[in-house]
Amino acid sequence: MARVNVTTFADDSGDLAPSTEFTVDGIAIPNNGRRFVLVENGSGSTVTVTEKANATIEGIVLGNRTTTVAAGARKRFGPWSSVFQQEDGVVHIDVSAATDVDWTAFEVTPK
Repeated sequence: MARVNVTTFADDSGDLAPSTEFTVDGIAIPNNGRRFVLVENGSGSTVTVTEKANATIEGIVLGNRTTTVAAGARKRFGPWSSVFQQEDGVVHIDVSAATDVDWTAFEVTPK
């Protein structure tokens, strides 16, 4: 998975604009409980975004969370609990079709 640099912003920063296209390998976001990803689907078809789970509760392996993003739509993902944190401290996010699907990672900072 490709690692990303996280951009921080103040609570009143205004409009958020996804600007980096997904890769076929997905992305890995360092998790601290305050970060999220904004996904914008600029393709002509609905895509599925998968947040990879990494937890077992009482012997039950938790499944991944999948969410569809319609063509032309934006959706926010995160912040994430430890359920989605991988062993190396990152959250893995995949998309079903990477072309024309952009993302930006942000960290919400308290004022």
